[in-house]
Order: sequence, then C-alpha cells, then structure tokens
Amino acid sequence: EFNPERVDVFHDYGGHQGTALVTFKKDIYGLIDAEAFEKSFAAVGRGRKEWETHNDVQRELHLYGWQATEQDLRGRLGLLTEHLRKFSDLKTVADVVEDKDRINDQLVQNLVAAVGRRNDRLEACHERFVVLQNIVSEVDNLRVKAEEEKRKMEEKHKQDLEELHQKAAMDTEQHRNRMLQHQVILANKMRALEERCAEMERTETLMKQKNEAEVRQFEKAKEEAKKQLEEVSKQAELHAAMRYNQGLLQMKMIQKHEVQNKELEMQVRQQKTKLAVSQNRELEFQRVSEMLEIERGKIDGGGGQDEANNIESHEKTIKDLELKLADLQASYDLSDSMVSDLTRKERASNDEIEEARKVAVMVLKDYGAKDKLANKMMGEIDKEPWEPACRLRHRLHEEGWDIKMATQISKWEALLKDHSFRPLKMVEVTPNELKYEIKRDDPKLQALQEELGEKVCKTVMHALLELEEYNASGRYPVAVPWDFKKNQKMVMKDLILYLKDLLDGREGKAAKRH
Repeated sequence: EFNPERVDVFHDYGGHQGTALVTFKKDIYGLIDAEAFEKSFAAVGRGRKEWETHNDVQRELHLYGWQATEQDLRGRLGLLTEHLRKFSDLKTVADVVEDKDRINDQLVQNLVAAVGRRNDRLEACHERFVVLQNIVSEVDNLRVKAEEEKRKMEEKHKQDLEELHQKAAMDTEQHRNRMLQHQVILANKMRALEERCAEMERTETLMKQKNEAEVRQFEKAKEEAKKQLEEVSKQAELHAAMRYNQGLLQMKMIQKHEVQNKELEMQVRQQKTKLAVSQNRELEFQRVSEMLEIERGKIDGGGGQDEANNIESHEKTIKDLELKLADLQASYDLSDSMVSDLTRKERASNDEIEEARKVAVMVLKDYGAKDKLANKMMGEIDKEPWEPACRLRHRLHEEGWDIKMATQISKWEALLKDHSFRPLKMVEVTPNELKYEIKRDDPKLQALQEELGEKVCKTVMHALLELEEYNASGRYPVAVPWDFKKNQKMVMKDLILYLKDLLDGREGKAAKRH
C-alpha cells in the first residue's frame, strides 16, 4: 500500500525480536509514502507516542510504527538501533537538496572540464591539420617541379626524335627522287619499245610478201621485243615494291640508330682518348721538327761575324734536335708496331677465349655440377617466383593457374627477343664508366608488377640485363660457364682444376675396381 523498497526483519539467538525496518525510496515520493505510513499508525493510536506510554502487555498485542529520527539512533531497540547506526543516513529535506545541488555542481564542473579537454584536443587537431596542410602544399610544389622537369625532358626527347624523323624524311625524299628518275628512264624505255613494237606491227603487213626466212627473223625480233617489254614492266613493279619496303626499312633503321647511338657514345669516348695521345705525340714531333728547321735557317742565313762565331753551337743544337727527332720517330714507329701487335694478339686471344668458352660449355653440359661449376643460361627467366604468384593470383582461372603461368612466361620470353622492347637507360657510374639500368616507369613492367608482384617483375628485368650484357645482338638466352660457389662467371683455371678432380676421381675408381 505504501510502496516500500525493502523490509529488514531482525532476529537474534532467541528468535524473532518483533522489530522490523521498512525502507522507502530516497526521493520526494518516498518521503510522502513514509509520512503516510506513519500517519496510518498514528490514526489508530499505535505511533511512537503510544509505544512509549503503553506497557509491555499492550505492546505484545498490537503492531506499532513511526518514521526513524535521530532519537532512534540514541534509543535502545537492539539490532534495529545497531542497523540504523551502521547503514542509515538520516537527512533533512534541505540536506537532500544541498546534496543534489552539490552533485549537480560537480556534474557541471566535470562537463566543463570535459568540454575543455575536448577543446584542447580540437585545438591540437587543428594544429596537426595546419601542419599536414603545409606538408601537402610542399608535396604539391615538389610534384609541380617534377612535372616541369618531366615536361622539359619530354620536349628534349621530342626534339631529338623530330630531328631524326626530319633526317629520315630527307633520306626518304632523296630515295624517292632517285626512284622517280629511274621510273622516268624506264618509262622512256617502255615508250620506245612500244613504238618499236607498233612499227614492227605496221611493217609486218609489208613483209608478208617476203620469204619465210625473213618472216621468221621478224617474228623472233618481235618476241624479243615483247620479252624486253615484260622485263621492263616487272622491273617497274619491282621498283615500286622496293620503294614501299624502303619506307619500312627506314623506320627499322631509325629504331636501330637509337640503339647504336648509345653504343657509339662509349666508342667515341675511347677513340677521343686514343686520339688525344696520338695528337700529343704528333705535336711533339712537329715542334722538334720546327725547332730543327729554325736552327738550320740560322746557319743558312749567315754573313755576320757574330753568326760565324756561333755556327759551332748551332750545329751542336741541330745534332741534338736530329737525335731527339730520330728518337721520336723510332718511338712513333714502335708505338704503331706495338698497337698492331697488340691488336692482332687481342683478336687472337678473343678467338681463343671464344673457342675455350664453347669447349667449356660442351664439357660442363655433361660433367657440370650445380653446386660447383655448371652452365648458366643468361637471359632466361627464372620461373621459381612465378609459381606462388600465379597460384595466388590466378587460382580461379578457367584454364588453371599453371596454364596461365606458362602462357605468361612464353609471352615475356617472346617479348625479350623483340629488339623494339628495350626499356634501358645509360647511367654514368664514373667519368670513364657507363652501365645500363632498367626504366622502372615502363608501362609493361609496371603492369606485370601490379599483376604478379615485385619478385616476378625482377626476374624479367634481370633476364633483360643479362641479354644486354651477353647477347645484345641475338636477344636469345646463351649458355655461360658459371661458378655457383663464387656466384660469378667461370675462370678457366677453375674449370681445369675441376676437370682434374673429376679425372683423378675416375682413375681412382677404375684402379679400385681392377
């Protein structure tokens, strides 16, 4: 009836004490219920006042009730009083309002502090945003500079290609002019032959009355004229086809010249060095010769008393210069002879090395060991990284990942053999040393890297560099004797020692069996 929250009944060793504590809600509605509870007992004469005035017999016959106050905390109601002292918190309405206000003030302070912390975090985020915005602007500036440099390089490349195309166009125009001149000559010949045939046909009617021998001779001449006309027509068609093929050949020559220009740059540097040495030697020779002519001119221009006295010193100087000139000439002849001998020996050594390499390839084909010395195919794609990449990327392919892998490898092997596919650039390592590097911005290589990953792309780039080093003209894999322990190209000394070990082992086994 009065909506209590809980009721605590007290017992001791003697059993039920006959006392209980009813607890109401802690809000204003609980206070109203508690007052109504107290008034219900007071209305029937069983409140606190009656409890205190009635005797024990009356107390045992009826149930009494009232609101607990500070007076009950000092009373003697046994466990009820102890429970009130331990667990009850007696407050007035003003105290409750004050607690609520304090709690509300604390909540407001907490909210103000939380808002302050959030404002601090917002300010920090704003600062980070400003820093990131500055970084983005710097990155944009760098990107603009990079695009400008790229544009300049593209313009230079376009200019070089335009010059090359202009040169090719000039060559094509000259060739076309020559072909036109030749066609004019052939047309004149055809016209003359046609007139001759027409003339023969006209005279044919007049020669019918002549003897059979003259008629046969005329027929023979007529047939020869027709054959010549057919040959000239074939030549005209052949020249037209040659002109068309020449255009295709010009395009191929342009591509070939781009490759050869880079190779010629390295040769020009070497030739410049040799030419500088030769020029210095020739200049020294010319200087000594001029000094000798000057000294001889001093003697020939004699006539004065002072010159007559210095003839002996001039003759001595001339002899010294002649000896020096003879030494320079001998040194020049010796250098030429040494260059010729060294060139001849170098060519012979290269031939011997090439023959030795072929023999080494033949020997290691039968007796090579992968952990020591064996043939290594330079320019061949390493297929080991392809299997896991294709198994992962093409596992749902309708033909199977292995068929897709074989198709991809075959396509790239064919592309490596194509001379038009050459994503290489020349890099200067030192002032006297150049080397090739892969252009990582090539669209085909980038597509392969995006499809199958970095490791697969590196197998293609490695094979391309090996082809450029070991077989740039043929563009197909070649066998090279390789030392797998040192991971380098084989030395002939190592091959000979390896074959000696094989031979000693075979002789030992044969003796043991015997």
